[in-house]
Amino acid sequence: MATLKEIAERSGFSLSTVSIVLRGNAEQRGITKATQDKIWEIAREMDYTPDIFARRLRSSRIKSKPLIALFWSSDFQTYMMARFLKAVRREILQGQMDCEVMIYTYQTGDIRQTFHEENLSMFNAAIICGASVKDIAYLEEMELHIPIVFYNRKSEKYPCVCMDNREIGRMGAEILARNGCRRVLSAGSGLFRQELPERDSSFRERAAELGIQVEERGVEHIDVENGYLLGTALCEAASMPDGIFFGGDMLAFGASRAFYQRGISVPEQVKLLSIGNSDPDYSRYSLISQSVIQIPMEEMARHCMKEIYKELKEKQETREDIVFHAAYVKAESCPL
Repeated sequence: MATLKEIAERSGFSLSTVSIVLRGNAEQRGITKATQDKIWEIAREMDYTPDIFARRLRSSRIKSKPLIALFWSSDFQTYMMARFLKAVRREILQGQMDCEVMIYTYQTGDIRQTFHEENLSMFNAAIICGASVKDIAYLEEMELHIPIVFYNRKSEKYPCVCMDNREIGRMGAEILARNGCRRVLSAGSGLFRQELPERDSSFRERAAELGIQVEERGVEHIDVENGYLLGTALCEAASMPDGIFFGGDMLAFGASRAFYQRGISVPEQVKLLSIGNSDPDYSRYSLISQSVIQIPMEEMARHCMKEIYKELKEKQETREDIVFHAAYVKAESCPL
C-alpha cells in the first residue's frame, strides 16, 4: 500500500497538503477541488487505503465512544440483521450510551478466523449472533477482558439473551394439533437442528403426545427460494401433509407461492405455521397471511445492548441469562 510520502512525491504536492486531503479536511483548509481531485486520482492509482483505525485514535470525538462489535454468522439471513440493527440503533438513540457499532461477519463454526487476540484491542465489547457449539467452545476457552453477550445461544461463561426454545417447540405442536393436523412436516435447516436441538426435540415429543405423526425435511438455507422448491416438491409427491412447521417464515412465503401456482389451498388442504424471524409485516401482508410463532428480535437486541451497557458504564459484571417467550400471531395459514 502506498504511503502519504510516496503520493506527495508523485503528485508534486507537499506532504502536509496530501495528508490534509486524504484525511478529509481539505474543505476546511481551503484546498481547491482541482488539487483534491488530482491527489485522490494518484492515491487510487497507487492503491492507497486510509487507515481507519488510526484515524479513530486521532479523533478525540470518536475516541471517546465505545466501539461495539457485532459478530454476525454467515448462516443468519440479512433480513434478520436489518431487524436487529434497527433495534440497536433505537437503543443507542434513546439510551444513555453513545457508541458505535461495527459488523464483523464470520463463517459459522469458524469464528476464530475473525475473533482473535489481534483484533480484540479494536473494540470495547461484542455481541455474538448465530454462534455454533464449536464457536461457543472457542470463545469460552479464551480469557477475554471485554464484555461479551450471546444472542439466542447458551453459554456457561457469558451472559445470554435467548428464547425459551423448548417452549417454542411445544407451542408449534399444540397449535398444529388445535388446527386438526395429524400428519405434519417439520422443515428447517441443518444448522438450526444442530444448534437449537431443544426446539426440534420438544416439538417431536409434544407432537407424539398429541398423536401427530412428524416427518422431517432439511433445506440448505431458510429463504424464499428454498421454501418454493420445498413446496413444489410436496405438490409433486404422492401425498401432502396436512400441516407444515417451518423453521423460518421465509420458507412459508416461498411454499405458499408454489401451492398457489398448483392449486393447493391454504389452509383448507394444508396448514402452515412458521417461526417468525422476518419483519412481521411480511407475514401480515403476504398472499396468504402467515401464522407465526413470533421471535421478539427487537426486544432481544435491545437487551443485548443493555447488558453491554451494564458492564461498560456501570461496571456490573453479570452472568445472567435473559430468557424471552414467543407469542403466537394467528393468521390465515393456520387460523385457530
